Amino acid sequence: MVRTEEQRRERRFTVRLPLRIVALEGKAVDWIGETRDIGTGGVRFIVANRLPIGKHVEYMVTLSTYSPATRIRCTGEILRCVKDGDGCADGSWEVAATMKRYVFVPQEEMELAAV
Repeated sequence: MVRTEEQRRERRFTVRLPLRIVALEGKAVDWIGETRDIGTGGVRFIVANRLPIGKHVEYMVTLSTYSPATRIRCTGEILRCVKDGDGCADGSWEVAATMKRYVFVPQEEMELAAV
């Protein structure tokens, strides 16, 4: 029997925001993506790279591009990765990840990362 009911405990908000994968299993990466929906428990996003299910991921979401930009740095686990998922183009991957922990990124840290 296939379950079609909603499994999420937290509310999700449909929003497209810039997202950057900064680490996978503790190894630094720099992959660009875009959210499709986000909530306190997780995020769904589109990215060009395949992310392995069950692996630890660190990502940053830009909540506001106004100067100064507002970003959160999140840690979580990859729950799903589907090629050509909903809203994907050019062979991208639709990824769902948990948001186990998040912190607002201080402006000073963002300035150092830009150098």
